[in-house]
Amino acid sequence: MTSALLIGSILVAIILFLFLFELRSAFIVILSLPISLLIAFLMMQAFDISANLMSLSGLAIAIGMIVDGTIVVVENSFRLLHEKPKMSRLEVIAMATVEVAKPVLFALLIIAVVFIPLLSLDGLAGKLYTPMALDIVFVMLGSLAVALLLVPVLAFLLLKKGKHDESPLMNFIKPLYKPLLGFFLRHAKALIGVTFLIFFLLLGAMSQQGREFMPQLNEEAIMYRVIAIPGTALTQSVENAQAIEKFILQSYPDKVDSVLSMIGRSEKGETAQANYMEVLLTLNPKLKEIAKLDKALTAKLKEKFNYLQFISTQPIAMRIEELLEGVSAELAVKIYGEDQKVMATIATQITDALRGTQGLDHAEIETQLGQAQINIKPDYLALARYGLTVDNIMQVLRFGVGEEAVTQKIEGVKRFGIIAKIAHAKKDINALKKLLLRSSSGKVVTLEEVCDIDVKQGPAFIKREDLSRYMVLSMEVEERDIASFVAEANEKIKEKVNIPDGYYVKWAGDFKNMQEATAKLSLIIPITLLLILLLLYTAFNSFKKALLILLGVPLGLIGGMAGLLLSGEYLSVSAIVGFIAIFAIAILNGIVLVSFIDTLREKFPDVAMMDLVKNATLLRLRPVLMTAFTTLFGILPLLYATGVGSEIQYPLSVVVTGGIISSTILTLLILPGLYLLFFQKKD
Repeated sequence: MTSALLIGSILVAIILFLFLFELRSAFIVILSLPISLLIAFLMMQAFDISANLMSLSGLAIAIGMIVDGTIVVVENSFRLLHEKPKMSRLEVIAMATVEVAKPVLFALLIIAVVFIPLLSLDGLAGKLYTPMALDIVFVMLGSLAVALLLVPVLAFLLLKKGKHDESPLMNFIKPLYKPLLGFFLRHAKALIGVTFLIFFLLLGAMSQQGREFMPQLNEEAIMYRVIAIPGTALTQSVENAQAIEKFILQSYPDKVDSVLSMIGRSEKGETAQANYMEVLLTLNPKLKEIAKLDKALTAKLKEKFNYLQFISTQPIAMRIEELLEGVSAELAVKIYGEDQKVMATIATQITDALRGTQGLDHAEIETQLGQAQINIKPDYLALARYGLTVDNIMQVLRFGVGEEAVTQKIEGVKRFGIIAKIAHAKKDINALKKLLLRSSSGKVVTLEEVCDIDVKQGPAFIKREDLSRYMVLSMEVEERDIASFVAEANEKIKEKVNIPDGYYVKWAGDFKNMQEATAKLSLIIPITLLLILLLLYTAFNSFKKALLILLGVPLGLIGGMAGLLLSGEYLSVSAIVGFIAIFAIAILNGIVLVSFIDTLREKFPDVAMMDLVKNATLLRLRPVLMTAFTTLFGILPLLYATGVGSEIQYPLSVVVTGGIISSTILTLLILPGLYLLFFQKKD
């Protein structure tokens, strides 16, 4: 992530120089990058946010947007210095800054507001994306301060009239763009209609796109959850662990560096019995085909140790799922009720109903039953006959079998409990049956004379949630999105599974996280849109212009939707964050263009609207292209990033890359036509 941030900064600097083709201007804009980032890092320290994968990715996303305000101020100053050579530099810089101060202020504030929905997320989504959103807000506030306070000073000190009004790159682009703009303005209605048609077609295609909470993280590690039958002794589990470790290392000596087995309860997470272990494989750093190794090794382990269950996972993913939901799987069904046998029956029926469902790799029923238990039931008539009470029985069992201390040995300040054990009471039921008791009359009787004693299969453990017992049916879904799988699974469960009264099922894991995040965003995003509309109205004092800018947003989303569909990525929270970023970019472009057209309308009220819009758009061509290309090249390193964590950022970078391209094209070609349609009647 650090390398992506660095590469993005270098690419942004190169783009700035190519468009301005003037070292002093490029230097001012480039200088705003580290200063804005420094302000963001200082605020991160103040709010106790660490520099991690998600927080740094927020800076990588914003790397292009950081310089947006600075670009607008510098470009306007650079242009006016050439247009007004007779005015003093101080007056020109002041005029240039005042011209763009209002749109820059509101644009950057709106960008910060756009990311408010991410701050509202809770649970796993909140933990992941809140640092990213905060970092973007911090760096945008820092860039605002730099653009309006530092950049005008640097422009006054450094900028001079250059040799070229336009860079060679702009001299190449403008002749190509000018006739294209004229064509789009002349046929504005038809082309806007076509654009909206494309938008709604893509929106329809997106409604059919698969959905998931977040892409699966490739941790470059393999962990197995190994489950034996309940009641397995610790010594047997240790032997199993040693055999598994030896088998793995012998099977793949070049691919697996070491194997670590952990039996029983982990430091954090769910309590486990001695029949449960986790086996962590440390892989060769040069190994590339981890998924292939995982499948081959899992098949071999299941064949070799067919009396054990092997569930392949990854250490971080498994622990997060376990801590959040109490399940150690990507997707799970929680079955609630009172009787564990009934819950186990329901789990079996669900497994049978879902067998053969596309995408289901395997399903595993949590083994809660099967623990051998010594059942001692008092015979009250026999107790009364011999003059004994239940308390007499419990006292003997508590001390002799339960190993409760009968007294203490004191050595100075140290105290040691003294336990009187009944020999072999837990291993041999006959030893327990022959346990002697003395009645109040002095008669000696055995325990089996006053109690019914037998061994039964009972629960190994009991889980509770919301005042109800529950059992977990874990599932692993491969090559299919979670949302469509759950929809099909619900239909099959409703059709084929008989769930008695008092019992019910809930989905847990990624699907629940996705539902919660979607529900929260669907509530917060409309409120945010209203807030943005009010900010736009404050900036332009016109709901018509505010609506005009907001109309450009769905058009800017076209590229993001197309990118997601072409890449085959599912719609996830990561992709939604990308759409939010495009939203911010589209609004920024719209504000800059509309405010500049308004400025020209005030200066030249007699000029025809068509000519005025065309000239304003041509004058804003360079800053719009500069902001677009800096944001695009700032995000590109994330698109091609590899290593741990890159999977989470890939959908986001795909959406932002496509969105920037479409947003820029539509800002330069469609938005001028929209402005013309909105305001042409006034002239």
